Amino acid sequence: MVDNSIPAIRTFQMDGSAIGKLSSAVNLFRGDVNLTQSVVTLPGRTQNSGLDIDISLQYQSNVAEAAVTWNRDAPTGVLGLGWSFPLSYIEAADSGSPVASTRQYTLYDNGVPNSLYRQAVVPVLFTLPASVARGLVPGAAVPGAVLDGFHAMGLPLDPAATLAGSGPWTIDDPALQQQFTLDAEGDAIAVRYGGECYALQNYKFSLITYFPAYERWLIVTEAGMVQSFGGLGADTPDHFRTGIANSIAWEVWWRGASDRPSWRGASNVTDGQVQVARAWYLTGSRDRFGDRIGFAYNGWDRDPATGLIADVEQRVGTDGLPFTKAVYLTGVTDVFGRSVEFSYGDKLWGPDDADPREYCDPHRAVPSTAPSPYQDHSETKFLAGLAAHDAQGVPLFSYRFLYAPRPDAEGRAREVANVTASSGTLEGDTYKRFLTGIEMAYADGSAAPSLDFGYYLQRVDDPDRPTGYAPAALASITYPEGATARYDYSLQSLAACDRSVAVTRPTALGAGGSPRVFFGDDYAVVTYYNANAGRGTLTMQVFTWTGAWLGWQAHEDAVLDTQGLDLDSLDALADDAFLALHFNRLAGTGTPQRVVYAFQRDTARQGQWLPATINGRVTAPNAPSLVYDNAQLDPGFASGASFFLVTSIAGTESDFYERVTFRWTDMAWTVERFPLTQWSWFAARGDYYALLDASGALTVHYLDGKLAWQATAPVAITGLYTLDPRGVQVVPGNGMVVVSNLLASGNMFQLWPARWDADYAVTVDAFDPVTFTPGSGTTANTLFTPTIVEDTMIAVNGVIYRFTGAQWLANQSLTPPPSVTDTELRYAYGPDWVIQILAPINSITGPTGFALGFDATRNTGDWPQAGTALKQSLPPQEARYLNWPSSGGADWAVAGPYVYFRGIADDWGVVVAEAATIDLASEIGGVSAVLNSDSLVNQAPGFLSFVVNDGANPVAVKSAVLRNGGQFQALESFDGQKMTYPGMARGIAGAGVYAGGPQMFMTYPARAISFDSSDTVYLNHFAGSALQGNIVHFAVARLTIDYGYETPVPTLYEFDTSSAACDPSGRIVKYYRARVYPDCADSAAPANGYTENLYLNGLTITQGNYYNMLDGMLRRTATYDSGGVLREATAYEYSVFTQVSLAPGDPGAGAVQLHGGFATTTAIEDFRDGLTTHKRSDYVAPGQPAPFGSRPVLQTTDSYTATGDRQTFENGAVYGAQVYPGLRAIHALSDIAESYAQARPIGGEGTPVPIKAAATTYRCLATR
Repeated sequence: MVDNSIPAIRTFQMDGSAIGKLSSAVNLFRGDVNLTQSVVTLPGRTQNSGLDIDISLQYQSNVAEAAVTWNRDAPTGVLGLGWSFPLSYIEAADSGSPVASTRQYTLYDNGVPNSLYRQAVVPVLFTLPASVARGLVPGAAVPGAVLDGFHAMGLPLDPAATLAGSGPWTIDDPALQQQFTLDAEGDAIAVRYGGECYALQNYKFSLITYFPAYERWLIVTEAGMVQSFGGLGADTPDHFRTGIANSIAWEVWWRGASDRPSWRGASNVTDGQVQVARAWYLTGSRDRFGDRIGFAYNGWDRDPATGLIADVEQRVGTDGLPFTKAVYLTGVTDVFGRSVEFSYGDKLWGPDDADPREYCDPHRAVPSTAPSPYQDHSETKFLAGLAAHDAQGVPLFSYRFLYAPRPDAEGRAREVANVTASSGTLEGDTYKRFLTGIEMAYADGSAAPSLDFGYYLQRVDDPDRPTGYAPAALASITYPEGATARYDYSLQSLAACDRSVAVTRPTALGAGGSPRVFFGDDYAVVTYYNANAGRGTLTMQVFTWTGAWLGWQAHEDAVLDTQGLDLDSLDALADDAFLALHFNRLAGTGTPQRVVYAFQRDTARQGQWLPATINGRVTAPNAPSLVYDNAQLDPGFASGASFFLVTSIAGTESDFYERVTFRWTDMAWTVERFPLTQWSWFAARGDYYALLDASGALTVHYLDGKLAWQATAPVAITGLYTLDPRGVQVVPGNGMVVVSNLLASGNMFQLWPARWDADYAVTVDAFDPVTFTPGSGTTANTLFTPTIVEDTMIAVNGVIYRFTGAQWLANQSLTPPPSVTDTELRYAYGPDWVIQILAPINSITGPTGFALGFDATRNTGDWPQAGTALKQSLPPQEARYLNWPSSGGADWAVAGPYVYFRGIADDWGVVVAEAATIDLASEIGGVSAVLNSDSLVNQAPGFLSFVVNDGANPVAVKSAVLRNGGQFQALESFDGQKMTYPGMARGIAGAGVYAGGPQMFMTYPARAISFDSSDTVYLNHFAGSALQGNIVHFAVARLTIDYGYETPVPTLYEFDTSSAACDPSGRIVKYYRARVYPDCADSAAPANGYTENLYLNGLTITQGNYYNMLDGMLRRTATYDSGGVLREATAYEYSVFTQVSLAPGDPGAGAVQLHGGFATTTAIEDFRDGLTTHKRSDYVAPGQPAPFGSRPVLQTTDSYTATGDRQTFENGAVYGAQVYPGLRAIHALSDIAESYAQARPIGGEGTPVPIKAAATTYRCLATR
């Protein structure tokens, strides 16, 4: 999911000073050079029309990590390192489920991401008379009265559009690729857009609609500007789907039961393929008068031999359908027909170790667009130039983009440079492209002087690096006129961005208390329980990683419950939208109870949580959300992203389950209870849960796009053995569940995978029963519980099934025969691989390890491979904590001390037949120090953390950070700390003791006798290629401008590191206090004074109307003279509206809840020349429950005379959408119908005196 907490680059973050004619381009909030270089501007018909063509390039100097990361993980874009050519598009990210409503959509507006959320309330565009309903005939063309109604409102509708339904009705308009709905409401028919309605997390008053039938997105801004993204083009002769102007990026799925997309994975099977849109690019914008601008992508001819556009499309399997590898902007057309065409060159790629390789195919030694089972994306082109032409095609001008960071290198090698100290193949893999110049040529072919860029290209280990060095960052700009700007940087350590936080036992617990830790995706719930504090006291704190650890607790002393509990029963549901603690406690009445404390995530405040209100009960200390009495003392729990189930199943008539759902659309919880007439089993994930009853009926219940519960038709699991309910399990995947059943024999099990497609049509496959007969004394991970890997592989010990899109292929080669005795069978699974370790139980003889790989390139109809033995011998099995396997996803696996990186291999058997990438035993060193692989927390490709043992004693905690396909630097040591692990001596079983979480892990002091007695827990998060210490950043320290005819002018920058923060990745830094010293060589003696900017830290201000979306907003800017005396200052106040109105013309309109909020300035205080002025803005119109637009309806300005008397001026507005239905229909919310200005007498009281007033009349121009 995209991180909406990263503040966009805003104009007020930039150093507003301009030295001569040169903008400083220093972002005072981020401490970076943020240069926007405008290249081409083609004005529209009128000023500020919104239809100007402005082609700009953007540069950001925070490239230190990308510069040393290989191009497999951090390739440069089309303009080289640090530069971007931002496009506008909408992208879908799926979790593996084929259901469209589970996808997360994100709008990238000129490259800035903003998440989209489905809105349940769709605004009314306009209304038609109720009498129109008589002419609405399903299947017929839209009647003239409806057509005229649309056109009269300025809304285009094709006469061939047709109707469906009998109330409500749907208008389908294939010609314009749009849909509308008609609903009879009162004495009128309300007209709305069809499709799906969305709103932005960082809200803008745009009307956003997705038409799945046409793969088109429509965004209407509050100015009435219509933007179109995607839209279907004609199929190619090879039956490939296309977008208008190639504006849709496709991926390939395989069809399910109802001929809809069902599965996506690596496969060369081509039967049943279907192309699914994954991104929609901006194709054009038009205003209300019909002026348009257009954009085109991948504008190269299709190869007649392959049917593909070379380099940007690739077939999935021989003769399969293509996916889109990359999207390039190739053409823009303005309102006058003038055009800009973009030309691209091929990036460098060579086979020798030192040859530059600017891109990588992660599954091929030599990159290729030949058919492949893998859908790997890569940009293989760079932007070489652009050319502008008038409407008749006559050249106007052109630009060349120059790449020559090593001008003395031979041939094209001069286009790239390398600042790393890498050797071997890694040297070639870490070359980066650098944009070094932009050159303009006129229509006659003559060229203007170029704009040139220089960079710090010294190697990171070069002892002679210049002062002000930052790896690969922009060092200088030479302007065509001859002036130069030079940037110096300074390495900063951010004290507030410590990757580790110590969570000590709250003082309310007294001297004792046992910790438990539960991990969510980006947070950790830390509890302590002291049975001897009163009846027994439980505390709870939540720590969210935001680039720093941000703490939250329900009460100031962190106490949650004081009624006593069974610590072994304590558990948590730590999901995306909520968290819930549940446990058994003994209430004051003596009645045993199971209680649930639920909290929902504050969608507008990062790291903040809200007590759940369920059935009118507000969650609070000693006031749990739900209470279950003695009859349901041991209920079961299952949870998805925004709901959880509580089940009470004992085989009696009182069996039931409760469904507890949180919906952000009304910020409310619902509880529904359902009786169970027979024994049932549950599994839940994401937006669904599956219910299997003893008759074998399997039903999938799911939340649809409007967060309403729906259910599939039951499907039958035939042959289910239910005499012992413990022998049935339902295991969830992303778009499937697997039913596993231990049959009557006790050593035979059967699996039934149930998959569904995009319409939740469920298909069940029945695998043959499998007999598992281990040898004497041999044990296994499980008897019959399956592991699901990315909905592609199902594994039970050595029994493996792999889906190809058409069928399941089985392989049991890693199931040992009964002759293997007294052995512990250990398995780890990743996408397309299995690691098996046979560990002797009663001897120290050598264990053996094997790997089984699935090769998607050649395994299409069978899977004949057997396991491949590890090339390196595993250490003797002297202790049980040795020789455990673990999974690091698709590219990393661990077997005992050996860490394997896949490289480009398709089959993991090839990988383990070679020496391991990392030998952790060698890295640990020492005579008696050994790796405890039972403890290993595998968070590859980020890090591995583990315990080092000396015999039976854990003596250290260490971590290996992974980068560039290997280990990055020496092991990190966590001195004086311990880590829990499953087989730990004197360890504690149960929930909340496992050390690992997503990109984080926990430790505790080595001085503690046990985890239960520890008074501190350390949370450690991976960010910026490390797990310990502060985030570091190269901030701009000095800018020197040299015009060539006078003394160079230095400007100094100082950033407050004590309060600075960063984004969760550790790559984007945020400084909340910055100073600029113009024309200054020493900040201790600022001859020209200085300017100080203060920015809001929206992550730490948790009271009042301060939300994380205000993070980085300018709070105050002040100018001081050389003596430190304040001369000028401007301060800002902001508000965030979490509800809006969608009906500006309706005085009775209701408020609509947002998933995020609308942030805006509500007050400005300006101090100049010794006088202070206050300006306040109100955004809620009379009769409205919330704002309907981003512009104020009233602004009040207070100023003071020299004698101190207050004067008040008011400026108000009534917007056209409040008055004119036609403006509401085209979503023109910012047009003003009436405005006025008035003043109040000295003192600001009394009857206002009118100053001026204006009114504008609007009339709809009918469209056709």
